[in-house]
Amino acid sequence: MHEHRYDPEITEAVADVVRDWPAVTAGKIFGHPGWFAGRKLFALIDGRAVGLLHLSEDARATLTRDFGAGPFLIQGSPTRGWILVPAPEVETVLTLGPWLHDAYESALEVQGRG
Repeated sequence: MHEHRYDPEITEAVADVVRDWPAVTAGKIFGHPGWFAGRKLFALIDGRAVGLLHLSEDARATLTRDFGAGPFLIQGSPTRGWILVPAPEVETVLTLGPWLHDAYESALEVQGRG
């Protein structure tokens, strides 16, 4: 069992991937490390998994098929728009880079419309 509700190695790996993207800030959401594009959340860490928001249905289907992703649950209920992707090792986070970027770009777009 991890000491935290999130894995520090997976957290640091995501931070490394998104570090140089414009308008990205880190914070906490639901007690977990999260990353924001401007004011919109696009990713968070839950244990050894990466939660992504604002992805297309095609991206979600690919992550479900290829990575065993599923809904992000809060108190047993799925959260709208979220997908939780298992990341058993740091290398998985690096593989998720394109989807992290898609979530980031989508969050910026949503923010621009808001």
